[in-house]
Formats: sequence, structure tokens, C-alpha cells
Amino acid sequence: MRTLKQGHKGEDVRYLQYLIRKKLDIPIAIDGSFGPGTTAMVKKAQAYMDLKPDGIVGPITQRALELSDFRVNVYDPSQVWFAGTPYGATVKPLYSLKAWAIKEKADKVFNLAFFNMGGIGSDEYGPIRGRTLTYLKAKGYDVGYGGTKERIHIDSKNICAGYKLAIKGGIRCWVSSIGKRCRNANGLLRDGRYFSAQSVTKSTEKALVDYMMSNYDVELMLIQDSGGSTGEYDRKLDVLLAGEREGANGRPVASVVCVKE
Repeated sequence: MRTLKQGHKGEDVRYLQYLIRKKLDIPIAIDGSFGPGTTAMVKKAQAYMDLKPDGIVGPITQRALELSDFRVNVYDPSQVWFAGTPYGATVKPLYSLKAWAIKEKADKVFNLAFFNMGGIGSDEYGPIRGRTLTYLKAKGYDVGYGGTKERIHIDSKNICAGYKLAIKGGIRCWVSSIGKRCRNANGLLRDGRYFSAQSVTKSTEKALVDYMMSNYDVELMLIQDSGGSTGEYDRKLDVLLAGEREGANGRPVASVVCVKE
């Protein structure tokens, strides 16, 4: 990650501000702009963590805050469930991550599977807008079909595939090293815990896989929906983290990962 300092703007600054509020309960504005107010709050955070309070977020401060180009959230499976419109429903409404969080009473939500955004064209199951295009069982309901043969099992009622296999048995699989978009993946660590992994800004699939291989003991990782759908919403702080945000509340999506923290 680049060194962040006053004058910078972007989703990486927004993520910095979010972590300072989330981890340290410091009342910093989360607006993606590194102005004088953010500088003052960074100095306060650095002093709290016994670091040099210079207001510049370099490697030492980044490590202390666990700030990087990738957001990785790890949970016990008992905290996690999937949500989406049941496959047999005639109408498949799309919701923003915030709306999903409210609907599911979740503390956090992350976008999940690929879906038919516009209802034009068709997959083998028909051209229904909002249809989930990879296998997904959410709270016991069949939500989507297709995708990878490898599946993430949270429990018997919550199972998902992906659109591409990235890591299996701790061994990396082929993923693309070209084309930068906001990336989204999920999977299981070798100790059985579930993780969501997203890029803070635009990234290649390979960069995300490299990061996970270097920093986590991954058993299975599946690439999920990406681009404008990629995002994370924190209901407690009312904060959306989405590098390719579309509108104030982000792109409406068909399925999500829900978490109780």
C-alpha cells in the first residue's frame, strides 16, 4: 500500500479512516479525504499505539492498524450465513448491502455470487433479472446453480460455489494476472474458519491470491463477483467500503454473506 498523508484521497484513505474508528473508537470522519482533521486523528491513533505521532501512515502505522491493499475478515463459521432470493421466486429483487444488512439483522455483509443484473440474454436457467448464476444455498433455500464444483460449506443450510477456483488444499490455481477491478473472494482456512477477502482498490486476481498465500493458511478460496458489486457494509458504523461504488449505497446485489460479530 502507498504511504498515506495529508492531501491524498481515495478508497484506501477511506479504509484507513474506517479502521481508526473501528479498532480505536476514535471519532474520525470516514469520507476518503485525508485533510487536516484526518491528520489530527492519525496522530492521536499513533500516540495511542505508542508510535511516532507524525500524521503520516507509512509501513509501521499500516502494520499496527492491519491496513493493506486487501481487506480480509476471518470468522468462526457459527457467525456466518448466506442470504439471497430463493431460486424458485418469480421476482428476484436486488438490494444494496445496507438494505441486506437491515433485512438480515446482520452486523456486516459482503457481496457474494455473480448474478444477472439486467434480465437480458440468458443462462441455461433463463433470463431472469437478479438470478444468481453460481451454486448457492442460503438458510436452506436453493438460490443459484452453476460455478465451481468446489464449494464452501458453512453448514448444511449455507453452501456456496464460486466462479473460479483460486486456492485448493493450500495450493494456488490459475488465476488472471491482467485486468484490474475490485476483487472479491471467500473461503476456508485450514483451521476451519471462514474468510472474506476483498481488494480495497482495483487489483488483479493474482495479486489477491498472492496476498492470501503469503499471509494466511488457506485451505480453499473461491473468486466471487467483482467490479462494481464488490463491497463490505458495517451496519454498526453505517459505513460502506466499495472501491467501485455506484451511487451512495453501492450497486444492488442478488446475494450476500452475513455476519454477526
